[in-house]
Amino acid sequence: MESDSSPSSPSEKKNYILRSSDNVEFVVEAKVASHSETIKRIIEDGCTGNLIPVPNVDGKTLAKVLEYCKKHSEDIPAAELKEWDNDTYLNEPYEVIMAVIVAANYLEMNELTNLTCMRIANTIRKMTVEQVREFFGIENDFTPEEEAKIREDHKWAHENIDKD
Repeated sequence: MESDSSPSSPSEKKNYILRSSDNVEFVVEAKVASHSETIKRIIEDGCTGNLIPVPNVDGKTLAKVLEYCKKHSEDIPAAELKEWDNDTYLNEPYEVIMAVIVAANYLEMNELTNLTCMRIANTIRKMTVEQVREFFGIENDFTPEEEAKIREDHKWAHENIDKD
């Protein structure tokens, strides 16, 4: 009896189990999982049965990533999808968005990485240097003299910034 050992195609209606770093398992269709180039290659190369470990992503973050993948697998108009991205999906605290950025980067999901990075960029766009430091939890290790010199050398970077 001959077994079929040919690589799987992500277009199949097969389900896969994604296991997060904290051992939370998610059953997803191949078309949903293949939004990740990393997972898509694992499926195509036949490197796994139906269990795919995702060791660098915790369960809470993987659930958020899969929410995006599922919505983007639906047959809905682009305008509606963009509205959902901006009004629903990105309506999360900074810590959640940052975790999704890291996960999307690891999973090679360029569209999700770009979407979430734009959310952070739009958030900090009009912040002062001090506000950005506070937002990211960055300690100011410049002396007042060093900071004054940097501000003088790079005046353009401090123009049109709200001082509230």
